[in-house]
Amino acid sequence: MAPYTVVGWGAITPDPELDVIGRSVAWLMGDADAPDAKGGDTCAFMNAHFDARLYAWNANPASDSFGDSDGAGYIRC
Repeated sequence: MAPYTVVGWGAITPDPELDVIGRSVAWLMGDADAPDAKGGDTCAFMNAHFDARLYAWNANPASDSFGDSDGAGYIRC
């Protein structure tokens, strides 16, 4: 079983060995060569998970996003 299906899919950590902050800043600054630590299967899982949550919340009349179908603001990997 893929680890991200059990414990989550990201780590916000200042650990220099993982360079999460450096990679994130590079990506935010538009560096097209910023390294991506996620593999294709991880991205597919994350996007499917987001789509399922988007569908569930947008179908709930009590949700602030009720009826919204585009997921604006979410950046897919």
